[in-house]
Amino acid sequence: MSEIPSLPLPTSLPRDEAMRSWGQAASSYEPDVWEFELPRPSYLGRMPEAELRARYDGIARNLQTIVSDDRNVIPINSFLSSWYWYRKEHQTR
Repeated sequence: MSEIPSLPLPTSLPRDEAMRSWGQAASSYEPDVWEFELPRPSYLGRMPEAELRARYDGIARNLQTIVSDDRNVIPINSFLSSWYWYRKEHQTR
């Protein structure tokens, strides 16, 4: 896929209690950690360019409609969390 610049991430994280309830820490919200969460070799690496682009475009649409300050506080495991979609975008990019 052509080079797509990184998106700026939210500056706020879920509360510590919310992260701990999912077995997370602040590091769970770092893009470097997201790199290791994909299985190797990644199923995305075998995806045809057009399908990968369509996946990315769908994620970008979700980012426009779902991401908000109110959703930044929801833990990353929930598809209602802004962070969930930022992680999906990062891994697809």
